Amino acid sequence: MKADSFKIFLNKILAFPLWVKQIIYFRLKLDLEKVFLNQPLVINPNELFQEYHPKITFVGKQELKEHNRMHDEVMYTFLKALIDEKSVIDIALDSFMTLEEVSKLFTEALRNEYIMPPDSKIILGTAEFFAGQIKTGEYLMRIGRLTVDQLDMAIRRQKQLEEAGQKIYMAEIISSLGFIKNDEIVSVLMMKEEAKKRFIFNMEINATENADGDNIELKKQIQRLAYENNYLKTKLKAILKMEK
Repeated sequence: MKADSFKIFLNKILAFPLWVKQIIYFRLKLDLEKVFLNQPLVINPNELFQEYHPKITFVGKQELKEHNRMHDEVMYTFLKALIDEKSVIDIALDSFMTLEEVSKLFTEALRNEYIMPPDSKIILGTAEFFAGQIKTGEYLMRIGRLTVDQLDMAIRRQKQLEEAGQKIYMAEIISSLGFIKNDEIVSVLMMKEEAKKRFIFNMEINATENADGDNIELKKQIQRLAYENNYLKTKLKAILKMEK
């Protein structure tokens, strides 16, 4: 199985002395409380989409082997990662993709029966929400924060306001009706926005004589990407100078 960049990174943190990890924990806790506004969103690790390991099907394996449907290469990269039993976060980080991009691949693979449907409705709903396939109201219903009747009431209220010439977002209506606190809705929307951001590790992976080839290759990928980013920055600065 190929080494995963996130696991390598996480193992480095776990190897820190306890007194260092304690500070990291409290700093992260304070930051997350600020971001999520103290709202208890989906915290159960078993229901975190990022931690989910999609299971490839026989159909998926055949498509990876034969490329019959001629998908973009990124889909085959996704399927190959599933052969290596990678989690969603490992796929995103190892392939330099955003969580939104992985979510779109996940839902497309699901439609094509390349992967098995997750048992958790929350995981499936989160993937579809990040992929932009369901709206905020339906997502809140999927994760158990909104009932079918409450969502129906909110939809009818939104229609009434639109007919009266008022443009108002569903999240605002749900909050105004008192179904969910505004802080929690803000946190949900923030998570979706953050899913659009690309995250690239800027870390050193020590390649010793005992290190496996995957670690060395990962280090090369990171160095190459860093070089490309610096090159683009330099080129952009040059263009801006020419336009002055």
